[in-house]
Amino acid sequence: SIPANLAEGYGLGTTAQLVRCMRIALGSAYELETHLRFVGDMQLAPTNRVDRTLSECDRAIGLLIGTLRGLGA
Repeated sequence: SIPANLAEGYGLGTTAQLVRCMRIALGSAYELETHLRFVGDMQLAPTNRVDRTLSECDRAIGLLIGTLRGLGA
C-alpha cells in the first residue's frame, strides 16, 4: 500500500493532501517493518532475505521521513 498511498497523494494535487497520504504511507511502512520482524522472529523465511528486506524497508522509511521534513510537515 506504500506506493499506492504516494500515488494517491500526488494525484490529489495539493501539498497538504500529498503530506497526508505520505504520512499514511509512512504508517504502512512501519506496519511492513513489524510484519517482517515477526517473519524473522518466527523463522518463516531465510534470515538473509528478511534482513535484506528490512534494510530496504528502513531505507523507504528514511526517504519518507526526509521528504516529509523537506515539505515542512
